Amino acid sequence: MRHFQLQIKFYIQFSLLLAMVSYSGFSFATLTRVDSTSGTVLKGAMSEFLMIRVNDAQGGIRAGVKLGFSLTNTACEAVNVAVLDVLDGGVSDAQGIVHVRLNAASPLVTAGIHTVDAWIADEPAVRLTIPLIVEQHNSLFVTQGQCQTVNVGQTAQPIIFRFLDNGGLPRTLIDVRFELHDSNGTVGDGLLIVSGTTNEQGQVQTLVSTTRAGKWTVSAHARTALDFTASLGITVLPMEASVLAPVAGEQQSLNAGRLSEPFIFVLQDVFGNVPITQEGQTVHFSVVTPSGITTTTGLTRTTAISNAQGQVSTQFTAPDVLGTYRIQANLPNRP
Repeated sequence: MRHFQLQIKFYIQFSLLLAMVSYSGFSFATLTRVDSTSGTVLKGAMSEFLMIRVNDAQGGIRAGVKLGFSLTNTACEAVNVAVLDVLDGGVSDAQGIVHVRLNAASPLVTAGIHTVDAWIADEPAVRLTIPLIVEQHNSLFVTQGQCQTVNVGQTAQPIIFRFLDNGGLPRTLIDVRFELHDSNGTVGDGLLIVSGTTNEQGQVQTLVSTTRAGKWTVSAHARTALDFTASLGITVLPMEASVLAPVAGEQQSLNAGRLSEPFIFVLQDVFGNVPITQEGQTVHFSVVTPSGITTTTGLTRTTAISNAQGQVSTQFTAPDVLGTYRIQANLPNRP
């Protein structure tokens, strides 16, 4: 009985050009921070007032303008705005200024960096973001690098932790190790700095660059007699589809005239992640014969549209000519 070995291989490579389009709308107002506060507050206390001025397009003062506020913590989670003390209902005074401060005594407020977001109620596109660090004695906390979203393979901005003693002074020369965990708690390998020593300000930093998309947690562990730990989240986004990986039917042996099992492929980005767009991608199939001729003869499907899982498939009827046949999958207009 005649039979042959069918080896399934495919290659798909293309350069991906990402176009970033931004839109700039016209506004008649701006928000500017005009206070000279330190940007820090001790846990258990009220912060100094942040002063936000509302100006028109020419720089003139705008009184009677209402602002809205939100607060985000180190974990990039929204905090109840009741912890913000906003004077005069958030309406700008005769100098165009709105006063707001943080109640760091609230149990809703934890140690670490927080973000106060302010916007004009009638013009929500006009916004101002103010970082505010809540310091706590005898603790390790985040001071920079929260709420980051980066692409796979991209190095995130530095993530900085600070360590204070019981008196609020920096703890120096303390060894700190870092860990990176995915949403399942699995340890990742995307840390560029895995350990460090606190400097004279009690600070130590790490960097993240991973090729695995998803939500990650960066943790810092201080090596002291007591266990001190702090953490924050970072989101890593995949790229557009650029490769196809076999799911089923990768190697088959067929008799002449027999129909193969489905060859199923799934779209991935260049690092093997589920791509940004899975569904609706067009894929073309072809066959390279033992003599090196590229054809579509024998394929049950020469074009397929990826489904919601990013998968496409085709089948192949074995010809009479024995040999090794290679199945190729390509995106249109790509090599």
